[in-house]
Amino acid sequence: MLIDCRIPPTPLDIQTAQYLYAAGLSFNVLAAKSDKLSRSALCDSRSRAATALGIGRDDIIHISNVTGENFDKVLTMMEVALIT
Repeated sequence: MLIDCRIPPTPLDIQTAQYLYAAGLSFNVLAAKSDKLSRSALCDSRSRAATALGIGRDDIIHISNVTGENFDKVLTMMEVALIT
């Protein structure tokens, strides 16, 4: 699931997370545009999103197309998901 880390999760984001839970599907949240926020703002963003989506803070991965932050982690997660 992809969200923008600069704004709180939208009602559609929340609905999507609820659907995934109801369907029994495991998922992570990719919070895009992490290069636009300071480290403290990213921490606040992660807490806000985790609370709104009803997930753990560790289930949110900040990513950035500009810096490439966490792309290796996301690729590894995708590889594991495809193998299992």
